[in-house]
Amino acid sequence: MTSSFYLIGGIGSVKFAGDQNFTVNFGAGFRVLPVDWLAVHIDVQDLVFRSDVTGVEQLKNNLQATIGAAVYF
Repeated sequence: MTSSFYLIGGIGSVKFAGDQNFTVNFGAGFRVLPVDWLAVHIDVQDLVFRSDVTGVEQLKNNLQATIGAAVYF
């Protein structure tokens, strides 16, 4: 089976508790093509930003994981 490991990275903005926050995104994923018309993937990402919702500035980490499939026709 054809497979690949990939890294994810980027910058952006997250709206959290009414505030816009500069955000750094990083993660990794794995994709497998069991047949030539189907791809299955799983990835994990972490969105990191500073927030002061409680009055104290803290570094927040929002983890997200996805599982998906793509059908090529």
